[in-house]
Amino acid sequence: MIWLVPAIWRDARNRGMSPAMVWQQVRQGVAQNAIIVDGKVVLTGTVPHPDEALAAVRADLAPAA
Repeated sequence: MIWLVPAIWRDARNRGMSPAMVWQQVRQGVAQNAIIVDGKVVLTGTVPHPDEALAAVRADLAPAA
């Protein structure tokens, strides 16, 4: 947790998120089973199926059309 909070904060700010959005990502990111991609929480809550987790990560990493 000591490493995670600053890492989420830094990566979310690098994505251009506002401080309010960054704080939201930090709060969600420290939850159990959170999947975070470059400062953005793509899934949180119950344990996702591996295909669901992979699809969420790929969707976030896909270039914008």
